[in-house]
Amino acid sequence: MHIKIMNKEVCEKCKRKSCARNDFVSKSDFYNLKSEKNTCPIKIISNGPSKEQLLNGYIDIPEMEGQIGCLNCGLCVKCCSKSNLKNEEEIKIDLSTIKSQNKIQANNIANVIATSYLNNLFDFSANTNLNKNLRFDGYVSLSDDEGCFVETDIKDDSLECCRRLLGDFISYNSIHPTTKIDQGLVVLENLPKKGSHDIYTLVEKIRKFPKTAGFKIYFTTLPILQFFFTKFSKNQHSFLELFYLMTEEDKEHYIKRLIENNIISKCDMKLFD
Repeated sequence: MHIKIMNKEVCEKCKRKSCARNDFVSKSDFYNLKSEKNTCPIKIISNGPSKEQLLNGYIDIPEMEGQIGCLNCGLCVKCCSKSNLKNEEEIKIDLSTIKSQNKIQANNIANVIATSYLNNLFDFSANTNLNKNLRFDGYVSLSDDEGCFVETDIKDDSLECCRRLLGDFISYNSIHPTTKIDQGLVVLENLPKKGSHDIYTLVEKIRKFPKTAGFKIYFTTLPILQFFFTKFSKNQHSFLELFYLMTEEDKEHYIKRLIENNIISKCDMKLFD
């Protein structure tokens, strides 16, 4: 068991139920996107703790038979308005359970979690997988109204994510020339490693080509996103402060920068292994 209910009477009296339901936001000026309505990405908790969960004193008991177990994403713990939930073990997302689903479902779950984290870190974020008319996995609006597309792949296909982002930029900007988007975020299981004909080569070519030189493609992972989500409040840091922009630095310099800016400590370097 991971997520303990500290005081069941607090849950019983709570009217907000923010552990289960978000005050979702609609972005009407951008495809009418909405942030996630449900706090739990797999709806283990859907209307506050169930009677069984209250009786057992733990959240991570599936409400429906056959439902996958708690992913330890930490969303309900941080979103609880009464701070009445506690992780008994290390808060570390269970990627193996997500990856045990078929590829489409696994990436959908991962993207819901990623955009939920991003919505708590920045001005607004929405998962777009349910909208068949949109090519990109997610969208983030930063506090200064800059937009950013999100592509998520926990199978670590960084090349395909980067190609999709290029398509996202070109497709959107050709239709909206006055409100162009030139930032993208790739969310993976692991940060890319250098090799022959790899993502580093592609990103370097993107930077050298005149029509794509202004595109900024950041990289992160679900565990890194989870760490930032649990540690920081909304709009406390910028994209450039938190994420890896490989056109400007290598992985070692990125980690060193995070340590020097007190975003992570040396004890947190295991996030980048």
